[in-house]
Amino acid sequence: MANLASIRKPVVIVVEDEPEAAELLSMMLHDAGCDPIVVRDGASALEAARELPAPDLVLVDLELPIMNGRELIETMRSDPTLSGIPVVVVSGAPDAGTVHATDNVRKSRLKEGLVRVLERFRPAPLHVPA
Repeated sequence: MANLASIRKPVVIVVEDEPEAAELLSMMLHDAGCDPIVVRDGASALEAARELPAPDLVLVDLELPIMNGRELIETMRSDPTLSGIPVVVVSGAPDAGTVHATDNVRKSRLKEGLVRVLERFRPAPLHVPA
């Protein structure tokens, strides 16, 4: 993501079916200099991830319609063209910490978690407005 940051805004797919949470994540990512793409289910996220340009990061809730977040992550990890994309679980689900993902952010600590995740993928510290 660091190399792409100088060329274009980092593209982040937000996979969230709750409109309020999707809007909040999108706003926070936009304010942090990212280009968020919001989709409401795992199947749409998979389709978006396969389009060009490939996303720099995927933020995924676990409880989703059509294809849940667990299935999405498993499918992405088994696909050689998608397996290198960092996937971060953003969920309040009790088993969220056990899902094999690049990182995990509890919805109850969204701001702190998102700042931590974005700093990990960008060279300069970020400020995510409250």
